[in-house]
Amino acid sequence: MHKKRIFAAALAVACTAALTGCAGGTGSREGSADKSTDSPAAEADGASGKGRFMEEEIELPEEMGENGIEDVASLPDGSLEFVVRPEGEKARRYRYDGSGWTEAGEIPAPERVNVSKLFYGGDGALYYGGFDTDYVFHLWTQEEGGGINERFSDVFAVPEGEEYGLIPDFVGILPDQRLLASDISEAALYNEDGKRGFVLPQDFLGTDSRSAAALSGTDYYTFYNQEIVRYDLLTGKQSGSFPMPGQEADDFYSWGLFTDEGFLYAAGASGLYRISQDGTVWEQLIDGSLNSMGRQDIYLKRFAKGADGDFYGIYTNYDKAHLFRYYFDETADAVPAQTLTIYARSRDRAAGGGDIPEGESGDPCGLPHRGGGSAGGGVRGRDPGPEYGAFKRGRGGYPDSGRPSGRNLQKEGDSGRFKRDSVRYARQPSSQYAFQLSG
Repeated sequence: MHKKRIFAAALAVACTAALTGCAGGTGSREGSADKSTDSPAAEADGASGKGRFMEEEIELPEEMGENGIEDVASLPDGSLEFVVRPEGEKARRYRYDGSGWTEAGEIPAPERVNVSKLFYGGDGALYYGGFDTDYVFHLWTQEEGGGINERFSDVFAVPEGEEYGLIPDFVGILPDQRLLASDISEAALYNEDGKRGFVLPQDFLGTDSRSAAALSGTDYYTFYNQEIVRYDLLTGKQSGSFPMPGQEADDFYSWGLFTDEGFLYAAGASGLYRISQDGTVWEQLIDGSLNSMGRQDIYLKRFAKGADGDFYGIYTNYDKAHLFRYYFDETADAVPAQTLTIYARSRDRAAGGGDIPEGESGDPCGLPHRGGGSAGGGVRGRDPGPEYGAFKRGRGGYPDSGRPSGRNLQKEGDSGRFKRDSVRYARQPSSQYAFQLSG
């Protein structure tokens, strides 16, 4: 028994040291985005490491939860305007002002048109858009008396001899009331009479809604050659470019862009970043690995800034919508503590499952273990909890991953190890010991 206690203590010390080495190779996504950036958490209290953005999910009205969200716009006062289209009914508006919901009623629309787009124009008007049953796009505003004022109908009309007209994935109105319409691999400016002006090249995204674009005054931000570029719409020329933030360059089509008070914001799976409109270094505000931004079962529809310095993320998984609020908490740890639980089992066959190959390590950092495999290999012990995904018995007796949070554990080659971010889980060796390491 005395030897077993000595072994347990030695393995705990060795694994702690090894974890320190392993963590150095992964680090936080915040640091990897740009080593020279400082997060607001560090600025809040650098000495104690306090302060970071926290997430809470806002409950949606029942009708929104059942029917999903067609589109959402951020209004100048920081409130959010949503378009919901119940099956068999006209589209309706809902507004969230940070404290509660207001139903704003039905949206008047042209005949046979389904509302699918909503945005706040540079001229101060709220615009609606949608396709009719012939798949012709319409753009309009709502008049005070409840009527509609259709705009740029000549731009979206089907040209003679063609089957389809302009099918925009992004539309916006400039302060001078010109139209910016994005279509596949280019965006173009149009006058009220339908005359086409500057044409701006951009990357093809292959989606019906281009969230990776933003219009701010006479500046248009979009992706081109897999980097963010800024076009000056007064000259039609590129006036700036920005490298991709974080480590999500391969998923550039899934980013959401928006602007506010001289900053360009980019929201993606790795988090929320901002850069001054003439800057060169991204600052990470929110680490997506600590919240729902990194989930794999939902995708970003829109990200926006609220009225009190908080942010909102609107996500959907086709049949259900989610609204998350991100607020800064000065008392929260800038980097939350992590706990790694190492599970072990005795030499009996109680847990069942497959063999552990001779000499394979059950340590998360690859430390050698005492003895070889046994016929009763597999993970045993209490559920690690929702933070890392619930274990369940998989094929061959080895652990598979549940996806309650959407971030599943990922199998790493043939080693039998499973990982989530910088924390690894492994098939455990035959041993009577179990350790819990915190850091």
